[in-house]
Amino acid sequence: MTTEETRTRLRLLEDRLGERTPAPIEGQTRIPLPRPTTADDAEEGPERRETA
Repeated sequence: MTTEETRTRLRLLEDRLGERTPAPIEGQTRIPLPRPTTADDAEEGPERRETA
């Protein structure tokens, strides 16, 4: 059973997750993310990896 306090904390967290992401802080460095892979890429293995 979930306590009222836990339900309240979960509700607050859900509300925060539904908000837009704030703008980056001035001077903050962006971390480049790798290209998303597809199921086809994963099946072929690392030997097919392309270089940028």
